[in-house]
Amino acid sequence: MSLKTAAIIIISKEILQDKKCDTVSKSIIKELNSLQYTIEKVTVIPEKEHVIVTELESVVKNCDIVITLSEKCGTIYQAIGRMTSQALQQNEELVEVFKELKEPYETEDVYLPVQAKLISTSHVYPIIHFQRIFILKEKFLKYSFNKNFKNHLAQYRKDRIFWKNIKIAQNGNSIGELHEIKKISNNHVKMEYVRTDQFVTVKVTSGELSHVVQFEQKVRDKFGNHCLNSTYDSDVWDKVYLSCERHVKKAIENIESCIERYGLENIFVSFNGGKDCTVLLHLVLAVIKKKHAQYTQPIFCLYVQSESPFPEQDEFIQHSKTYYNLEIMTIKSGIKDALQETLKKNPNYKACFMGTRRTDPYSSYLQVFQMTDANWPQIMRVSPLLDWHYCDIWDYLLYYKVPYCTLYDMGFTSLGNTENTTRNPSLIYRDQFEEKEMYLPAYKMWKENTERNGRNSNGC
Repeated sequence: MSLKTAAIIIISKEILQDKKCDTVSKSIIKELNSLQYTIEKVTVIPEKEHVIVTELESVVKNCDIVITLSEKCGTIYQAIGRMTSQALQQNEELVEVFKELKEPYETEDVYLPVQAKLISTSHVYPIIHFQRIFILKEKFLKYSFNKNFKNHLAQYRKDRIFWKNIKIAQNGNSIGELHEIKKISNNHVKMEYVRTDQFVTVKVTSGELSHVVQFEQKVRDKFGNHCLNSTYDSDVWDKVYLSCERHVKKAIENIESCIERYGLENIFVSFNGGKDCTVLLHLVLAVIKKKHAQYTQPIFCLYVQSESPFPEQDEFIQHSKTYYNLEIMTIKSGIKDALQETLKKNPNYKACFMGTRRTDPYSSYLQVFQMTDANWPQIMRVSPLLDWHYCDIWDYLLYYKVPYCTLYDMGFTSLGNTENTTRNPSLIYRDQFEEKEMYLPAYKMWKENTERNGRNSNGC
């Protein structure tokens, strides 16, 4: 999805007391407008932790990104820590930046919420951010909107586009039939094609995953065996590999290591359509696209289906199967039995990629590479996202425009099944215009320890 709206919070006692003019907000507005963001709110508030918390909690509900600016940022860090129930700790990377810039600093200047991240550029003070709240230091404002930061904001603002190339053997009036399918699809897709004597290769694009998938399904139904193959594509794989974020780089390293150790043909992915395994699948596909482009076999995924799955979850899994050309085996049983059946049918499998994070039940002491317990079917469990936080998952999905299950936009934050999962009560808010209770999307939940508040029993 595209993030479109922004709020600006200026923290300045001097402006409030008319001791100085507010010139900084105009500068920030100009930069954001150049990136096509709509400014929903600009406020000036005092440097008081409880006031900052109140203002942040208000604007994050209605705005996609928030820019905060202060001469001293320590109180903002404390406010975010309080708002999100995070401890603060010294950020060694930020300490090194202060030393490099020969800039004096106090302890509070380098104590950040543990999940905060830096957007760094050599010889420039970094942008501190947490879940699309960006913290700018007033002294360095003229350097803040540098290429790195503007590219970061532009990527969030970018519209999501999906496309596939479908190769069809020439068969009579192929082009005319393709246009008929496009018409049936209510022109929700854009279609281009290249024709040779033997083949037609059609490129179909849309801002909605479902439209691309439905178009491909109609093409397959129409052309049958004449539909030879389809390939998905994206301009995002390079961006993933160029990421400077440590948790992304580490996950890629672990995926590459697993593939090198076991071989792609001996690995499968555990995929239930949830947010974590959606990120995992995307990273695995990125590694394949960048490092193993010659590998053309479908990636095998195991979906352990509950007795009462969400229809939206199953639909997303089917869409992912079609779009990414996956082979998905659905087994309705317990995880142990499903794994036993999978290995019985595929005895060559040696490793399984899993979207487990350390905050999941019984996962606090896991290793990234760890064999299943002795009384389980034996396979190496590989958990590249083990040390990712909830905010890391959503930053990845939103930044790289990864499609995800629609349940997350309805207020669900952790998916089990229809019997043990409800929308997260932490995301309830009252719409002041429509005067009714509504749910914020999952990516607007700020406290990681409330992720499973919508679950009444353990699950994946």
